[in-house]
Amino acid sequence: MKRMFTICVLLSLMLSILVVSAIAAGDYTIRRVDPQAVQSLDATRIPAPCTVGNLNPPAFAVSSWLTPPDKYALIFDPGATCLDCDIGVRITSVHTMLQTSAACDLVMKVSLLSVDTTVGANCPEPLAVLCGHTEFQVSLPSDGLWDISLPLDCLCADPEYKFALKVKIVSATCTDGLVPNLVTDAYPSACTSYNEIAGVWTDIVSAYGFPGNLMIWADAECCYNAVGNESETWGAIKSIYR
Repeated sequence: MKRMFTICVLLSLMLSILVVSAIAAGDYTIRRVDPQAVQSLDATRIPAPCTVGNLNPPAFAVSSWLTPPDKYALIFDPGATCLDCDIGVRITSVHTMLQTSAACDLVMKVSLLSVDTTVGANCPEPLAVLCGHTEFQVSLPSDGLWDISLPLDCLCADPEYKFALKVKIVSATCTDGLVPNLVTDAYPSACTSYNEIAGVWTDIVSAYGFPGNLMIWADAECCYNAVGNESETWGAIKSIYR
């Protein structure tokens, strides 16, 4: 069961890392983070043609919530930001932000999900995995606010449909014995940020009063042969176009 939280203020350093290689919590705490203190570990990185998901600056860190294995999802509309990709959008990597108080080793997985619109046309929920089954070892060398990017080999998605970016934190081992903090923006909205709790995708803004939406977003590129919001896996969908 999730319980009430308190609000504190904290300025924190933000580092960025490109990685190539649950749900039980007690009282949780919200701390403000500094979105201006950004550093990148990958100076040669080329910006993606477009980005989707939560593109707002980080504002709050939520501690004592994450308990691996834990799954999170963010609903997004690819047509809202990839304006030049009128035929299709392909996700190439998924980002999430975590704040740590020490060095941590994590196992993570990212996916693209279809969404279920039958539960309410104005409030879609995450549904089936379309692509993304690889686990990645992620090493965070110190404390900080980390932008973690994981590659994704995915389908060409129809920009007229909504989808969900899923981040699964399989395990997290930190040298101080704590777990990473989730990070949100300062703009909470319903039907956007989800945590799978007891096998059910739960809107954590509406149900638990999160201070903002989860910092999950993705790099994308324009593509062709787009498919809609299908429930089949990416392997099954790819076979249509072979």
